[in-house]
Amino acid sequence: MRDAVAGAPPEEIATTGLALLESLISERIGLRFKPERRDHLARKLAPLAREQGAPSFLAYAHFLRGEPTEGAAWQRVVDALAVRESRFWREMGPVLALVQEVVPALLRQHRGRPVRLWSAGCACGEEPYSLAIALQEAGLLRPRSVEIIGTDVNLACLQEARAARYTPRALRDLPQDLQERYFVAEEGGRRYRLREEVARAVSFRYLNLLDPEGVARMAPVDAILCRNVFIYFSPSAIARTLEGFHAVLSVPGYLTVAAAESLARQYGRFRLVQVAGAYLYEKEPCPDEEDTHDKPRP
Repeated sequence: MRDAVAGAPPEEIATTGLALLESLISERIGLRFKPERRDHLARKLAPLAREQGAPSFLAYAHFLRGEPTEGAAWQRVVDALAVRESRFWREMGPVLALVQEVVPALLRQHRGRPVRLWSAGCACGEEPYSLAIALQEAGLLRPRSVEIIGTDVNLACLQEARAARYTPRALRDLPQDLQERYFVAEEGGRRYRLREEVARAVSFRYLNLLDPEGVARMAPVDAILCRNVFIYFSPSAIARTLEGFHAVLSVPGYLTVAAAESLARQYGRFRLVQVAGAYLYEKEPCPDEEDTHDKPRP
């Protein structure tokens, strides 16, 4: 795709248009792209620009700037750039720590509301449903006691999450006994449907993690699972997201990220704690937030 601008080399203008698109995507949904991935980005976005009738990346960037992030044009971008590699029972150490120690400690406090657990960037639902299965196994998935919310910026993924039907590949890490207990084979084993008693325990909603008003509406939250999201985010997007997380978390409040992700250099208002052999980030209270609650055991 070329940018037909009089007096400038087409390659230079095309590069400028693509760079503007990169910046806009990072600003709106947080994604960053390494220089060596620029050709990949161009291949993903060129068909969308053509469908929109934009003669160049520069024109397409100007078009997207005027569109709402939750609108159809941006959803096509989100879907084109989505990384759909997720699975059940992935890196379960921190999840099981929440289930075995954090949730019981919070339930003992009898605060008059459910324990609220948020899977931020939940993709097609594998993570929040894994959490629901673990809670069910522990006897803690009780109505009005625990609430699980999954959010994502990709509406197509959310539709798949609500359907709760998965390929065998998505279940490859889930122990066989749990597969048999919680899934029903369909289409001759080509799809597996999550049983209703677990599926109905999770609600899904659209949310852009860079939308401060949308994030604020999630409050109060007791624990946030945001894993394998920050590896795709720019440093500024990570900082903005963590600011929102800190604001909506209760005291005590916990955050889990993926093993390959670290908050050490991005944000100093979470402290690393060990719970049931796993590492979680605990919210550092603001000066006006007194922490008098029970803590889970290390």
